[in-house]
Amino acid sequence: MIDRREFFFLYANLSGIAELAFWHMASKLLIAPPEKPRPAETPQTPHEQDTPMLAGFDDLDFSALEQVEIDTSVPWQTPFPEQSAVEPFEEYDELSDIERYLARAYASEEQLRERLDTLYQEADLSALKAGLGELPSQMPRLTGPMSAIDMERWLERYADADLALTELMAQIRPTSDPSSAPD
Repeated sequence: MIDRREFFFLYANLSGIAELAFWHMASKLLIAPPEKPRPAETPQTPHEQDTPMLAGFDDLDFSALEQVEIDTSVPWQTPFPEQSAVEPFEEYDELSDIERYLARAYASEEQLRERLDTLYQEADLSALKAGLGELPSQMPRLTGPMSAIDMERWLERYADADLALTELMAQIRPTSDPSSAPD
């Protein structure tokens, strides 16, 4: 049977896999270079490049802008600084981010105590134990604290659409928020 402490780590680790996978996917989308158009689709002149965009303005009514007054005495400045304060992507360290995430997740046990107690009481612990048995034995334990490298291994399995892992994640996540239940 899964004890209360193991349940906390299982909940924190499975929630972490879901959240970190989401953030990883979002960051890939944000930093992915734009798809290059095929040569046949590439406009040859600046006018050809602007034509599709300008066509969208054909039906716009700009009459409302006639009442807008623009102060031309103040010179326009770009809202962006000359040099960004953001570190270049090459210096990004995913393991450090995972490490910080896990530290915060594990430190939140007391804050989540009431919610976790409710979830633990309502959980089908036998089904969770059986779900854990479906996972590869050579993987790090989900019912204990993990390192960033351990979590990275689980994130890779999740990215590979591991069915047993996905089913286990669905079992532990509540279908409704217990804190919103009527008293």
